[in-house]
Amino acid sequence: MPSSSISFVKRILNAINDLPDAERRLAEFILDFPGDLASYEARELAGYAGVSNATVSRLVRRLGYSDFSAARHSVRSEKTLGSPLMLDAKQRDQPDTIAAGLAYSHASLDATFAALSDQALNDVVQWISRARMVWIAGYRSNQAFAAYFRWQIYQFLPLCQLIPGPGETIAEHMAHFEKDDCLVVFGVRRRVRQVDLLLEHARQTGMKTVLITDHLYGETKTVNRVLRCDTKGPGALDSHVAVAAVCSLLITRLFHASGAHGRRRLVAMEAAHEQADELAQN
Repeated sequence: MPSSSISFVKRILNAINDLPDAERRLAEFILDFPGDLASYEARELAGYAGVSNATVSRLVRRLGYSDFSAARHSVRSEKTLGSPLMLDAKQRDQPDTIAAGLAYSHASLDATFAALSDQALNDVVQWISRARMVWIAGYRSNQAFAAYFRWQIYQFLPLCQLIPGPGETIAEHMAHFEKDDCLVVFGVRRRVRQVDLLLEHARQTGMKTVLITDHLYGETKTVNRVLRCDTKGPGALDSHVAVAAVCSLLITRLFHASGAHGRRRLVAMEAAHEQADELAQN
């Protein structure tokens, strides 16, 4: 693995057992909140860790950086990828209160909905409603969003499938993609590499593609519509309030677009529930 692709924390862990005492003390201090390095000057870090400025310089060079600025730049870049370890901070902006959590959620929703457009949502609703098959994908935490979205729309749009299923590979589904299909991918950070492969294959097939992702996702020509959700949270972990809200908005619009056919599906499903007597009454 090229040295430039090794993370800041991994560099420290690789070296820590062989460091001189002062550098080891500094390394252990950094590992508690490595993301904070992005906001420190070298002299500030030295003062907090109780070491000299020269110790800071020696450590960053030993880790493979040309100087402290290069190390700090690396940390800043890694923070944008969404690593909880890098996002956690020793000094938090707000206390862990209900009011602070509510404020963050409101801010996330406001930023997300301000960036959406009715035209984008109308396009997505039209593509999903008219598709021969709707393929819905998500990896890691995104699998939960994909499963929820599919479960909701399956009640009135049965031609949808969550991929990949247990014991399946994504290629086994890619082989069945057709031009009249629609692919919905949940790709909120941190994404796996398969997401780009999946979207590119869908583009080559000619099907419509939708990516529901985070606010830091860049511009792309691979996807027909990108819906960005603000995921900034009050702590080390991302907030997914806006992802759930965008799902809810799409699901409601899709149900309304399904018209009489969708309502008939719900009637049939309610009758089946009653016949099976499988749902609690309270």
